[in-house]
Amino acid sequence: MRKLFLFIITTIVLGFSSFGQRGDYVANKHSSLPGSFSNKQTSLDTLSPGNWDSATGVAIYSWEDNKGYVFGTNLYNDKGYAQRFSVEEPYEIVKAIFWIGEKMGTGGEVVFSIWDFDGMYPGELFASVTVAMEDVVASEELDGAMVVSFEQPVFVTRDYLIGVDIGGLEPYEEGVYGLANYSSTDENGTGLGYAYVLEGTMWVPVLNYDLDVDIAVFPVVNHVEVYSLTLNVDLAALEDFDPDSNKVWVSGTFNQWTEPGAEGSAKMTMVPRENEEDPLIYTITIPYVRVGDMLYKYFSDAVGEGWEGAEWEGDPNRYLFIQEDLVANDLWAEPSVGVEEEMAVPELKVFPNPVRDVLYIYGSQPIDQLRLFDLTGRLVMEKKALGSETFIDTGSLGSGIFILQMVSGKNLINHKVQVLK
Repeated sequence: MRKLFLFIITTIVLGFSSFGQRGDYVANKHSSLPGSFSNKQTSLDTLSPGNWDSATGVAIYSWEDNKGYVFGTNLYNDKGYAQRFSVEEPYEIVKAIFWIGEKMGTGGEVVFSIWDFDGMYPGELFASVTVAMEDVVASEELDGAMVVSFEQPVFVTRDYLIGVDIGGLEPYEEGVYGLANYSSTDENGTGLGYAYVLEGTMWVPVLNYDLDVDIAVFPVVNHVEVYSLTLNVDLAALEDFDPDSNKVWVSGTFNQWTEPGAEGSAKMTMVPRENEEDPLIYTITIPYVRVGDMLYKYFSDAVGEGWEGAEWEGDPNRYLFIQEDLVANDLWAEPSVGVEEEMAVPELKVFPNPVRDVLYIYGSQPIDQLRLFDLTGRLVMEKKALGSETFIDTGSLGSGIFILQMVSGKNLINHKVQVLK
């Protein structure tokens, strides 16, 4: 059984719920309402968590009987807390503001972190900054909150979590040692469970405690210019390649040269062909590539594992300059000359865009296949042998940006589609 006490200015609110084996929870610190950012460390690109801009109160939540904090150190062995952020258009996270309202003691260290969101829980660690407890800044006002800068900007294209790993701190001790983060007050969150705590080794949304809040963490971002890129590689020159058992990857500056075959690597797929005499072409669509220079190279396990599978050893890398949505055709083991190949491709028209229920599609040549991908690269819809005019029912899709890919003969065309609900 849990009980929630909330102190805001001179107001006390009580709430009750039950979850797990923990005791009741309380709140024992208050601050002024969230308001807007006004200090010089923030900018117009500072994002607010969840429903923060509509919140009516701010507090620090604690466990009853001096067991520590909900978003911070406690005697329940919690190792961290994080706030989820939704991404509709990509951007870079340059730094983040953590409104820590309580800090006692100096031993240990905290790790301010950004995690990928794999659909249910935090996934891959994108970036982190380790700070000694003695250097952590606590403030009763948002204007004085701690600002953490990441060594390199973190480019995000889908939902992520940002928060604090407190596994390196000493055990909580009332009045002597502890750390706590502000949040909005109960019933001011998104109602979707965007605030998490790390209970030992398991991430748990605090909505499971009947606590609907957003954690006071604010990413400071830089909106960047990005385009869609499709890479096609003809494997005619790749000897001993078996499409039933071998694989093809591409790696480059677009994915920080992730090793082929490793987690997060860019695996390509075979373009369907009617018979074995047709060209063996592998393709991949990268929804978001930053404007500017891009280096890349193809790899296959028919040559070797990981980096040993390169189409040629050493330099040069392939090169493209990204300034628009682009389709590039390459030949295995034949370096590009430094600019993307101009392609004579069929015309593709789609409308309405944005779309709610039905997307109409017109091609200047017969459409052999249509594929719709979400921004993670997951295939969500596929249609074949469609003539030159067709449609897609988007009524079952959630809102967001999708990549529509048309296959016409040996040509592939990609088009961004926005679905609204």
